[in-house]
Amino acid sequence: MKKALAVLGVTLVCASNAWAQTAEMQLLHKFARCDAGFFNVLKEYQEDLDLYAPIEPVGSVARFQLAGNLKGEATVDFAKPMVVNGIRFTSFFSKWHKLESTDDANNHLQRLEWGFAVDEHNTRKIAQRLPQLRLRKVDASMMQARRYLIENTRAGLDWKVTTEPLAVLPGRGSVEKSLILQKYGKQHVLHCVLEGYAPAQLIKKERPDLPVF
Repeated sequence: MKKALAVLGVTLVCASNAWAQTAEMQLLHKFARCDAGFFNVLKEYQEDLDLYAPIEPVGSVARFQLAGNLKGEATVDFAKPMVVNGIRFTSFFSKWHKLESTDDANNHLQRLEWGFAVDEHNTRKIAQRLPQLRLRKVDASMMQARRYLIENTRAGLDWKVTTEPLAVLPGRGSVEKSLILQKYGKQHVLHCVLEGYAPAQLIKKERPDLPVF
């Protein structure tokens, strides 16, 4: 019994340290949370990570230098692939679109995406090589991690895990976010999607790299 518990203890420690080996793993670990932690890692490990693309400071965090419009679409191709557990990440992108505008800044329906292009055609292989992402199959071309919801941004900006059916668009005053792996041709995109009626305060909290409207 003691031996079994010892083995279990080692297994749990190994699992908790699964992301802790390299700057690249730390970056992907924080990215999977779809929050500001990703941009903190870019600042903390800038010397290790700027060999993929130039990194610039933004306030208390840092970001990849992207070509394009941060209030629209911007991207950067990596000088060489960032490889984590054999999976090759070849670029980083950011998209920010208003889907509907109103007179109330807290009621703009918006969609923000940020993430990586992945040079791998096999969806299952990516999920198997990166089990820490906890991706689950949605359909033949898409996998998704946990979905998070804020039901009413006027009442607070705390996320909670949701298992409610995926709506076409979040209801007024609510916001959802999740990590999604999606297939495009022979490649994939691993990206965070934040969609809904996100006030500027929430965008600044989750994406401190962006110039808030």
